[in-house]
Amino acid sequence: MGVDGLPAVDRALAARVVARHVPHLAHLPLGDPFTGYRSTGFRLGEDRAVRFPTGALGVAQLERIARSLPDVVPHLPVPVPAIEVLVPAGDEFPVPWAVTAWVDGAPLLADPPTAATARDLGAALRALHAAPAADGVPPNQWARPLDAWTPAVLARLDQVAAMLGRGFRHRRARALWAAAVAAPGPASAGWVHGDLTPMNLVQRDGRLAGLLDWGEVGVGDPAVDIGHAWSLVAADDLALLLDAYGPLDRATRTRARGVAVLKCAAYAASTDPALAALGRRGLATLGLLGRRRPRAPAPTRERPAREGRGALVGSAWQVRDSNPRSSRN
Repeated sequence: MGVDGLPAVDRALAARVVARHVPHLAHLPLGDPFTGYRSTGFRLGEDRAVRFPTGALGVAQLERIARSLPDVVPHLPVPVPAIEVLVPAGDEFPVPWAVTAWVDGAPLLADPPTAATARDLGAALRALHAAPAADGVPPNQWARPLDAWTPAVLARLDQVAAMLGRGFRHRRARALWAAAVAAPGPASAGWVHGDLTPMNLVQRDGRLAGLLDWGEVGVGDPAVDIGHAWSLVAADDLALLLDAYGPLDRATRTRARGVAVLKCAAYAASTDPALAALGRRGLATLGLLGRRRPRAPAPTRERPAREGRGALVGSAWQVRDSNPRSSRN
């Protein structure tokens, strides 16, 4: 049994419900299972997949995708796993499930983004954020003041500081977050993906091949997506991403940088080695990692010889480095 009383989905169950509800696709082979945060799926033939929610939150995400993604897809320059058939609840599976398009490619966690992918991602986000959003579009989970995340962010930064030690510029990270919280919010909300993790972007032949997992799609602050993307690219490619996106006002850039701090800290604290390495790279891109400035050699001063006693030529005393920059985090 799965979460919230839903049945665990294996290949046999998937084959039965496909044969019953989409019989014209029943001849297609089911591939190996793949697991998302709130769903289980199987590739179906070459060009499709089936996706089954694993709990109530997964059902809500699937319904959100079915309602919102059709308005977004026509404006995007990259493929997405759009829903082809939304199958209602039935006897075999008691909640809706879907047949979607299959987007082929390697996740960025396994295949670090190239410079071309960074440019593609900037252009894709520009197109998404410019897409018109009709009245009644549900808000994204990030459609609230950034300050709501402050307790969790500060706790995460403390955790990273304990893990990385003096090489982590803890006070600078807190300052970047505080600046993001203090920055003015967006003039208007627009479409955002809201979950641009390195598992949800795929690359093929050195180019961005698709944006996956639209379960958080909704209206919100575009700085959220920009900050997520900021956390994924190498320092040398950040300018390419931002140039492809287009002009950013100071407030949006400041908020995006704060979101990048949040995401990079979360990745850096992960027990997954690949995610942790990605997080450390992102922190370095943000200027939050680096060696402490080495102390200058201690100066020496000759003490004057006293009459009647041997001269203390060559003896020395250390001057403590009082420059606060030497210990800045």
